[in-house]
Amino acid sequence: MASFFSELNKIEKDNLKPVYILVGDDFFLRQKILKALYKSFDCEEKEIFYGKAQKSQKDEIDRNFLEELYSVGLFSSTKIVVYKDIDKLKKKYHKRILKYFSSIDQNILLILTTEKKNALVKKLIKKAHQIKVYTPFPKYYPEFVSKFVKRQGYQIKPDARKLLIAETDDSLSHTFAELEKVTVGLDKGATITVDDIKEIVGGEKQYQIYDFLDAVGNKNFYQAINICMILIKNGAEIPYLVIMLYNRFLDIWSYYQVHHPDKDKKPYFIKKQLEKLQKSYNLYKDADFGYIFTQIRKADLMGKSSSLKPEEVIIPLIIKIMDSSSTT
Repeated sequence: MASFFSELNKIEKDNLKPVYILVGDDFFLRQKILKALYKSFDCEEKEIFYGKAQKSQKDEIDRNFLEELYSVGLFSSTKIVVYKDIDKLKKKYHKRILKYFSSIDQNILLILTTEKKNALVKKLIKKAHQIKVYTPFPKYYPEFVSKFVKRQGYQIKPDARKLLIAETDDSLSHTFAELEKVTVGLDKGATITVDDIKEIVGGEKQYQIYDFLDAVGNKNFYQAINICMILIKNGAEIPYLVIMLYNRFLDIWSYYQVHHPDKDKKPYFIKKQLEKLQKSYNLYKDADFGYIFTQIRKADLMGKSSSLKPEEVIIPLIIKIMDSSSTT
């Protein structure tokens, strides 16, 4: 992953290429590169995205993307053109995008992203400047964390790094979100210790919803209650907590039917999520999931129809869920 930092350094020093293609599935790394490119290419941002549009709009999106790409010279202005998931560009436009490389407009910063390598992407990789944005494999994860910490102006002790990774290596976004909280109270140049990490990992930290879901999924009662109370204190309401619990237990219940096949072929961060689901499934496999879903629905109705405080609804729900294995 050293090449990622090398590419990031070049971008931050304004050493830019006219066309980039970001290949990989890691959201955190992709956003890090995109933000650096936006900052270095000093102009009014013009972003053309694909991904969320309806199929009926797809041809229009592709056509508009190419119009943005070829029209800049008419106005003598600079701009950024971004196409997310370039592998999904309609086949009839493939020749046009490839033709662009024969006369690249230096007033444009063209950024293409993709998670998959199809025939078009393989051709584009040969023409554009490629940056790989894959989540690092487990053996490279510690080194990546150390390099990132150093770039932020800090050091981290090996045991502190190990603890941080053990709690957050389901995704880089998770790891560095927690790391950011640790460094808020530290002076630049400081060395992050185990105690610094423990204050975030095990203490009164600003927990995220996935911390709560993991605690319930692991049947860690006291941790689940503690996190729940902190989330509620910070504004989490009954409907949000209930729907997230419902979604998590739907994933746990359907683990072997939906998620388990071909697990080894999935990206690393997805496999980490599946490992959590598998652990939770093993803990709840004797539970009555019909009972769990019924209790979640009842809690949802109770939250909407009564004046009970969130903790008065969610904590009894947690108890019922964790006791569900013995429910007949």
